[in-house]
Amino acid sequence: MISFDVTFYTIADPLFQMTIPAWEGYEPDTADQVDATITFPDGSRRYATFMTLDVVQKIMDKDTHRRVPWRKVLLVLRPDHHQGRRLRGDGGCDS
Repeated sequence: MISFDVTFYTIADPLFQMTIPAWEGYEPDTADQVDATITFPDGSRRYATFMTLDVVQKIMDKDTHRRVPWRKVLLVLRPDHHQGRRLRGDGGCDS
């Protein structure tokens, strides 16, 4: 279920809750990147930034000789590859 309270978009699922800030000027249908807080039933949290491939390309083109220090892990998922799979609390994906 997706809800909106003017400040945050919240995606609720029995296995997690994802909260995304509603940035001014970023519409959900056209935003090319968003930050999210993912909270699991045990109270643990993970943080993620979701980006389009265009944004990833711009970051990579910006400075090819430097690592991007604010990204610990960059994971690129193909939308058709993970359909029907669920994200587990340990970061894995169910088959």
